[in-house]
Amino acid sequence: MNTLTEDDIRAILHAYQLDLQFYERIKSVYKVYTNLGVFVLKRVNHKGNYQFFNYYNQLLQKGYRRIVPIFSTNDGRQAVLYKDNYYYLMPWFDGDHQIEKQKNQIKTLRELARLHSISTQTVELTEQELEQHYQQVNNKWLREKELLEKYMDQSESAKYMSPFQLYFCMVFHEIEGAMQFALNQLNSWYEQIKEEQKIRSVLVHGKISPEHFIYNAEGYGFFTSLENMQIASPIYDLIVFISEHFHLHPEQFHQTIESLEQYLQYFPLTDNETTLFLGYLAFPNLFIQIVESYYVNKQPYEEYEYVNRLIKSYNEMKNAEKMIIYFESKKQRPLDDES
Repeated sequence: MNTLTEDDIRAILHAYQLDLQFYERIKSVYKVYTNLGVFVLKRVNHKGNYQFFNYYNQLLQKGYRRIVPIFSTNDGRQAVLYKDNYYYLMPWFDGDHQIEKQKNQIKTLRELARLHSISTQTVELTEQELEQHYQQVNNKWLREKELLEKYMDQSESAKYMSPFQLYFCMVFHEIEGAMQFALNQLNSWYEQIKEEQKIRSVLVHGKISPEHFIYNAEGYGFFTSLENMQIASPIYDLIVFISEHFHLHPEQFHQTIESLEQYLQYFPLTDNETTLFLGYLAFPNLFIQIVESYYVNKQPYEEYEYVNRLIKSYNEMKNAEKMIIYFESKKQRPLDDES
């Protein structure tokens, strides 16, 4: 049980020589009112990503300051070990500084480009490591493609199709095309990277979202919720960010594409990163999960709910398609300009 009592919070704050006056539980964090002001108390699982503090210090050493600061305890520690979890303290930002939604997206992605740029490094990979990653993803996607084809056959052989099966059959060929496109991109990436045998890695945020880019009273933005920070390809953060917007209306999603321009202006993707990125964008994971869940777990009264979920996942795939077309058009621009 990770919920803290008032006595628990007092014990943790004692390490900071702070006296608790009042506290609020807000989602997974605690807003604590003390004799010296208001703070945020957050948890990092002891068995989880404690490496986060090392990454945080690396960024500070590189001169990067656009992360919500962590206060040290009275004896210089950045976290307090309490009941098998680490807890750390940050200032509370009231969020009084309001910013229009798309501008917030732009600022978040622009700052993400800075974070990636300042932490970028080239990693040499062996042929065995490349082969292992390629086979892992390729085999997973092929299994899921075969699974969807099996359910397609099952739907077509039904004497009377349910509404879910009917819609599934109507859009199957588009979904199949998306899966094949993703597999082709993965194969192209593998051929590209085999020649180079190196990739670019950065410190990724891990849970990137405009909600995790907050502003102080002066209007300066800072990243928060960095507990999932890790060394990975920059496309990891971009996929997380864009996937959160797939549910939007096409016109609203177009604003997400425009916001992405800010990131690419300051930190362009390499050819092999773009190739793999488009493959991950194209593969319809959510659609497959919904179809599998329908055939394995569905109860009769859930038909309407499953149809709605399938339609939404199809619309999300169409937004992903818009993003792919955008990137493909960027590839063509230099050729068009030359002509």
